Amino acid sequence: MYAYDGDNLIEETGSTGTATARYAVGLNIDEPLAILQGTTTDYYQADGLGSITSLSNSSAEAETYSYDSFGNLTASSGSVINRFRYTAREFDSETGLYYYRASYYDPVTGRFLNQDPIAFVGGINLYRYVRNNSPTLRDPSGKLAIGAVIGAISGGIYGAIGAKLQCGSNRDIVIAAVVGAALGGLVGAADVTDGALELAIIGGSIGLAADVSGQVTGDLSSGTSGFNIGSALGALVGGGISAAIGGELGALALAEKLPELPVTAGAASIGGGIAAVSSAAGGMAANPSACNCQK
Repeated sequence: MYAYDGDNLIEETGSTGTATARYAVGLNIDEPLAILQGTTTDYYQADGLGSITSLSNSSAEAETYSYDSFGNLTASSGSVINRFRYTAREFDSETGLYYYRASYYDPVTGRFLNQDPIAFVGGINLYRYVRNNSPTLRDPSGKLAIGAVIGAISGGIYGAIGAKLQCGSNRDIVIAAVVGAALGGLVGAADVTDGALELAIIGGSIGLAADVSGQVTGDLSSGTSGFNIGSALGALVGGGISAAIGGELGALALAEKLPELPVTAGAASIGGGIAAVSSAAGGMAANPSACNCQK
């Protein structure tokens, strides 16, 4: 039987209820510090990715591990019973699989065995592991969808601003925000590339599409046919910047093992803030009287 403190394993017990192993863990997810088995305490050492490289005790180094890029064990020594290995996840020696909470991971194929529970929000490949960038990223739960979150928030802001600058009603602004959020979430979820430039292109597309849809919605309501190109260009540039910054921040956070929720929220806030400033600034620069709508 297994006992958990939140997401972290802290104790294993046998069929009689006697503890067979107890773990001391750090503040972050998947950060084992020590294991007590019987009267022996072994201490974990990990690399920059969080993978366990060795265990040691007061006498000597008791266990060592080496892995390839996707977590296959290439060398090991020692006889300590230990389940935490690659990215400090639990290894099942009988199946050769790692338990990543939402799914099991096969290091031989470098893929999850089950489809991503968040479906296409995590990308177009439902079995992909850490965007195929395993040397620098890790995925404790398989549910971080930073691209979709940034895209939805930024897209919603762009759409709303676009409708407002085209004199749309409150109802139009809400509709445009929803449409923009949907567009942004879908494009952001695609996440088909890894580099900042490619992310900027995707983010710019989100901003432009959301802003144009917002302006069209505002035009239909107000009976006008104007188009604020400054707003559209502001959304294009701001969307690119917010996606690049947010995406890279998310990748860095995963590499540094920061908690997922604060990272996602922080990156989304940055994306949304850039969205609002860039779209509004571009719109007002092109048409200073945009907010003085006369029906």
